[in-house]
Amino acid sequence: IKCEASCGGGIPIVSTLEHDLVGNKILTIAGILNGTTNYILSRMDAEGADYADVLADAQAKGYAEADPSADVDGFDAASKTAILASIGFGTRVTTDDVYQQGIRTIGAEDIAQARELGYTIKLLGIARNTDAGVDVRVHPTLIPADHMLAKVNGAMNAVYVVGDAVGETMFYGAGAGSFPTASAVVGDILSLSEQISRGVAPLPEIEPYGHNLAFKPMDELQTKYYVRLKVADRVGALSETVDIFAKHNISISLINQVEDGKPGVSDACSVIFLTHRALEKDVQAAAAELASVDCVAEVANVLRIEDVEAWTEGVMAN
Repeated sequence: IKCEASCGGGIPIVSTLEHDLVGNKILTIAGILNGTTNYILSRMDAEGADYADVLADAQAKGYAEADPSADVDGFDAASKTAILASIGFGTRVTTDDVYQQGIRTIGAEDIAQARELGYTIKLLGIARNTDAGVDVRVHPTLIPADHMLAKVNGAMNAVYVVGDAVGETMFYGAGAGSFPTASAVVGDILSLSEQISRGVAPLPEIEPYGHNLAFKPMDELQTKYYVRLKVADRVGALSETVDIFAKHNISISLINQVEDGKPGVSDACSVIFLTHRALEKDVQAAAAELASVDCVAEVANVLRIEDVEAWTEGVMAN
């Protein structure tokens, strides 16, 4: 896990966490760690295109593999998040510890609605060192459109790191490509060979981090949510869905009904719900019940709205 090329391609983030920020308690690491998914979501946002069309274009241009699962299902980002969290927090984090959700369910409608509400959808790797334990996850996330990470487009990567002393920092650059990757690999080789070149035997690698910190269960995540339902266009349907949210202790902050606009489709419409802060387990229970009632044709998407202000909790005041 000490190789720079293993995370972020040309971004020098591993050595930064190991050396330059070692005097800090790392509070948050959040990043766009997969260029393929960022390229897809950026194109969908810029052009209003559908996921399948942009994925096909990404494959044709070589940004995505013939089997894109490692990228679009979040496996690649989860591995990198586990590495960065291990180094940043000084504890053992494996991919089994990382909650993982990909971008296959994201539609052009979600991108457009997020933009209208002042958000951008990004696939983020998020790791937080909280009093309740290490919170580590990868999933599509709504973040404020004016946040630094929201402005990272195309196949670029970025890693946002918060330390208790240094505060907010962000590292931006190419996450893939022949020369950026070569830059990282050559840097790794020269770093390993530095002592040899001076006639000094390299120090043995230290033991891997132990399980020093507890993990916060995903069910206990508390944040706001974006929920898109396909709801029957009939009297009482909307109130029935709101009652189900209330039954699961979820308060609604906004409801937006969106007509499908498709010829011959008049018996159902999309309804967007934004919630106040709610528990993950309550939202998932509500989504399961909503999927089973007659008035809901489909639970089209459930996405988390990241509380980016919480990322800086614990930063020392200047």
